Amino acid sequence: MVRAMDVGTTFLIHEYDGLEGHYWFIQPEGMTFEQAWDGEHQGPFATEAESRENQRLMLLGEQCKVQYGGMWDPNWDKPQ
Repeated sequence: MVRAMDVGTTFLIHEYDGLEGHYWFIQPEGMTFEQAWDGEHQGPFATEAESRENQRLMLLGEQCKVQYGGMWDPNWDKPQ
């Protein structure tokens, strides 16, 4: 299972003229928000849902279907 949705960071920018847009970018582990922002970012999108959908398409491709997998229980890794 790929947890690609945890790789991207989604955020909202409010502009001085009243416009706003949702953006996302890849934030590799160990890299700060500021360091990752200096790279390529995607957007603007009208809603967070549009931003997340674009993130899914860019990272996983059109053939991938994302579905909720339920809650993880850390006890599943322990011997019973």
